[in-house]
Amino acid sequence: MAYYEIVAKLEDGTATRFYDSVREVPYLVTDQGEWIGYDDVQSFCAKLDFLKSKNLRGAMHWAIDLDDMTTYPMLNTIKDGLVGYRTNDVSITVSAPTVGGEDSTISSTEIVAPPTVSGEDSTISTEIVVIVPPPTTTSDEVLL
Repeated sequence: MAYYEIVAKLEDGTATRFYDSVREVPYLVTDQGEWIGYDDVQSFCAKLDFLKSKNLRGAMHWAIDLDDMTTYPMLNTIKDGLVGYRTNDVSITVSAPTVGGEDSTISSTEIVAPPTVSGEDSTISTEIVVIVPPPTTTSDEVLL
């Protein structure tokens, strides 16, 4: 279900929002008895806190087009929540394709910031954050 559909149900009173504090996620129940789980800014913040507590390397936002395309509340929550997180961990080593049996290594220390999106905060979306565990390495370098 798209963001605007959830907002419409809540605004027109055909659904009621609830929050599961154990799982830290919202859900709504429609007047017809439908149960709809989704993510909002509150649940994204909880997921970002979990991500940071496990020292994971980042977050993914599924179906960007289902976010509020005027204010981008979910993308901004992820962007703002990860500002400054693991900033010392920027070395990336990439093994290029081999030519004649020789390996090439490219090292980079450039930090690439996500695009800036502006708009007012909102509290509801239908997107899900997928937390990806870090690769197993023997150093602070990420092997791609």
